[in-house]
Amino acid sequence: MRVALVANGLGDYVVRIAAGMSEVIGTAGGSVLVVVLPPVPVTRGRWLARVVAGGAVDAVALTSVMDPVSGEACVADLLEQAAGVPLVTLGVAHPAVPDVSCDNAAGASAAARHLLGLGRRRPLLVAGMADSTDSTVREAAFLATCEQLGVPGGEVRLLRAGYSRELAYRRTTALLREDAVGGTRAPDCVFAVNDEMAMGVVDALTVHGLRVPDDVAVVGFDATEAAVAVEPGLTSLDQDLLEQGRCAARILLARLRGGRVPRRVRTRARLVVRGSTDPAAAREDPGPAVPAGPAGTTARNHELLLLHPGLLSASSAPDLRAELAALLPRTPLRRVLLSRARDGEGELVHGHGVDVDVSPVPRFALERLVPTCVETQLDHGLLVVHLLTDGDRETGVLVHEHDAAHRLSGEALHRVLTAALARLVRAEQLQEHAAALEELVTSRTAELREANERLRAALLVDGLTGLQNRGSFDAALQAAWDEHERTGQPLSVLMCDVDHFKVYNDVLGHLAGDRCLRAVAGSVAEAVRGGRDLVARFGGEEFVVLLPGADAEAADKVARRVLRRLRAAGLPHPGAASGRVSVSIGHATSARPDVLGEPAVLVGRADQALYRAKTLGRDRSAGWVDAGTPSVTASP
Repeated sequence: MRVALVANGLGDYVVRIAAGMSEVIGTAGGSVLVVVLPPVPVTRGRWLARVVAGGAVDAVALTSVMDPVSGEACVADLLEQAAGVPLVTLGVAHPAVPDVSCDNAAGASAAARHLLGLGRRRPLLVAGMADSTDSTVREAAFLATCEQLGVPGGEVRLLRAGYSRELAYRRTTALLREDAVGGTRAPDCVFAVNDEMAMGVVDALTVHGLRVPDDVAVVGFDATEAAVAVEPGLTSLDQDLLEQGRCAARILLARLRGGRVPRRVRTRARLVVRGSTDPAAAREDPGPAVPAGPAGTTARNHELLLLHPGLLSASSAPDLRAELAALLPRTPLRRVLLSRARDGEGELVHGHGVDVDVSPVPRFALERLVPTCVETQLDHGLLVVHLLTDGDRETGVLVHEHDAAHRLSGEALHRVLTAALARLVRAEQLQEHAAALEELVTSRTAELREANERLRAALLVDGLTGLQNRGSFDAALQAAWDEHERTGQPLSVLMCDVDHFKVYNDVLGHLAGDRCLRAVAGSVAEAVRGGRDLVARFGGEEFVVLLPGADAEAADKVARRVLRRLRAAGLPHPGAASGRVSVSIGHATSARPDVLGEPAVLVGRADQALYRAKTLGRDRSAGWVDAGTPSVTASP
């Protein structure tokens, strides 16, 4: 038995409702799936209808859900989408569906009596959607009580902010600015019909320079965990959300079993006074209890998820799977199932905390949420279900176990996997586009293909010496450095410079200088034997050698071979004391990529070693390693 709790997100309100439902449904041997609506218009996405029709859930509970685009309530549409399975609403009061809520009227009336009892006479009422039952009942009761206490309803100002903290902040800010421009006195008390909007109001008041509660007293509704955490603590109506979740679960169980159920269930609303209305109020009520993990665990793990670079750099499903396999065991998330959307179907990418080999798992209907082989994972516990999207495109489904103590980790995983799958889809599209272009190229004539290859090769070759050019070296260096970071194998670079080459050109001329450079290039290339090694002209009379996997000792050996080859060649140099052409060599080795940080630093170290070889008399090599001071190798 699986029960879906449909919501816009995992705010404190939803978390408390879900915890209460899970107590009852879990005892009955079932599971609760918090189905978070995706950020696309519900009337177009119809995700809930697909989940219900696909048989993924057996009953549905609806909170006061709003359309993510319009900000308007969309419960009526969702009730129609969920037709065919037992339904219950929370704070909606649809005539055909059982509803669970608190005594909204009594709670709002208590808020009005508390605020006006403080001597405040300029109330601001911050409401939810106009068609939300909870909001409209609270509004009416608050206005009626204000009227009874001598503040006419027409003097109570009204803002609608769709239960959103951000929207409440923006609209309260706009109101305060209008008051300042028009010379109107700001409100001296605020009743927001949920805590999220109350916190947005406090944000706006603080930014505007108004003190809470000295200038403006604020009351919220829900008494959520966040209401305790803000400064000052938020006075709020505790509507016993845990019990509401339990009541909703009992109604659904009774409906699944064919029993009779009450049409309306109401819990008591209790005013919890904190610093937002009374700075001297003792914090006797610490707010909803949340299971606590080790100190700092939640913060460390959700930051680990958000900052882990591998997830966002994965360019294929196997890469993403490998990154998740390395990361998730270090987080408190016990069960995670990630599937991606491909050609209208779901394909399992990774299962954490479940025993399944993802490679042979067949595709499945996305609205089933998981493939058949792991479907039993949906049958127990409290789970969160996200349809991952990129714009209007569905990219996958994320199902993970919910733990109140580690809620931030689950939310961080959702955000980072939304971005990772979107990037993966775009990377594959680019690969497909590249493949299509490649197919177009190969369909051309043999002559065109041959000309293209010649051009590509020419762009990577130095025209004078026939070696690879600087651009080719730069690309090879970056690839070798990436491998160095990935494998930990050492990486070495040699910088070779022809000694007194300006004198050579001045005495024998530039054409002879070109012949000399070609001869030196040949000697260097002959001395470098490795299949993956690369010799390139760096510029002017400088040559560079890239040695992937070579440590400092190996680099020194290559440098000695280059010196021996060139001495054996005996190229005459009338301007040199030795009478022959010689080179000075600097070589540098990176044993650990974290020491140097980037490949350009390694090249710079080789250049420093080259300079040292020249200052010591030329016709020799000097080495540098990332563990100490440059060392000098005597010429062989």
